[in-house]
Amino acid sequence: MTSLKSILLLLAGSQGFFLSLSLMLVGFKKRNATIFLGIVLSVCAIELLNAYGMSINYHSNKHVFPFWILGSYLLLPPAHWLYLRNN
Repeated sequence: MTSLKSILLLLAGSQGFFLSLSLMLVGFKKRNATIFLGIVLSVCAIELLNAYGMSINYHSNKHVFPFWILGSYLLLPPAHWLYLRNN
């Protein structure tokens, strides 16, 4: 049985991921600030999902999707530049 910490990490990561997707989809129609916030929130959500994956030893299994590659903090400077350029 998984611990309460693992369950909370999974719930927070998945909720953050869905919230970031909704912010980015709405941001294409209205404002670029929501796109920037969506990118920042998606990086944080992927970090939470990465912590969940480490707590259940997901990374050591065969044939897994390497989602932790998408959680790069290198997405933040171009997103910030995009936000400053359009505002």
